[in-house]
Amino acid sequence: MKVLFATFAVILISFSAAAEKIWTEHSRKNEMTGQMLFYAFTNDVKSINPMSFPYNKTTSSISLACSQKNKKMSVSFLFNVAPNINNKEIIVKNFDSIKTRIKFGEKITNVELFQKWGSRAIGFRNSEQYFADLNISDELLLELDWHGNGKVYFKHTITGFSKVFEAIKSKCGA
Repeated sequence: MKVLFATFAVILISFSAAAEKIWTEHSRKNEMTGQMLFYAFTNDVKSINPMSFPYNKTTSSISLACSQKNKKMSVSFLFNVAPNINNKEIIVKNFDSIKTRIKFGEKITNVELFQKWGSRAIGFRNSEQYFADLNISDELLLELDWHGNGKVYFKHTITGFSKVFEAIKSKCGA
């Protein structure tokens, strides 16, 4: 009985520690220029309500990135498939503008995102103006008008954003 309890306690502790890991940091060197890119990702999430085929296995994560070259911090939503979003408009050649809403904690904000044609990433048009909201929120709810599925919501846990933001910023020299 003691062995069973001890085994259960170890499993529970291990699961709790793993569940708290929200951000994963990485770096990559551009072999041509020697410049470093520092970034962090949240865990992947599925949409709150399942989407229809062929998007039923779609996942999203949030990326925080900074390049040593331009020392600019940026935030993007990454998907395992290229998002097929309705109600977008071309802003420049090969880029679409997406006007939507994001809920930071309890605060609903109208935002403009952008997507390069065919890309699996959707970025903030101006990431800097949202850093304060990201710093004080534990959750972010992204609303997208997804082709064939209507309004789709991705709920991301972003606890610890300020800590990972400072770590990436420091490594990048921003």
